[in-house]
Amino acid sequence: MKIFDTHTHYDSEKYNDDLYKTLENCYKIGIDKLVLIGASIEDSIKEKQLCHKLNEKKLGINFYYTIGIHPDDIVINNNQIKSNINDFDEIELNEYN
Repeated sequence: MKIFDTHTHYDSEKYNDDLYKTLENCYKIGIDKLVLIGASIEDSIKEKQLCHKLNEKKLGINFYYTIGIHPDDIVINNNQIKSNINDFDEIELNEYN
């Protein structure tokens, strides 16, 4: 059975030392798709970069990312959000594996 993990935060510092071991374990249990969740503009930029990096490594898992703003941070100025959103592709389709 294949598993699609729809909510991860592998950009967290707690994975700095063992990210690839963690992802290897994910693959071993059947995860073949994984979504990296952005919770702020800054996080979303990191998630995009990590997503591309991990897909290039051909680990057997297809990685995707989301652009998001956590509700606790929604007080951000709309102009700031609009200016930063241009750091992302309008639609990004990945064909890895």
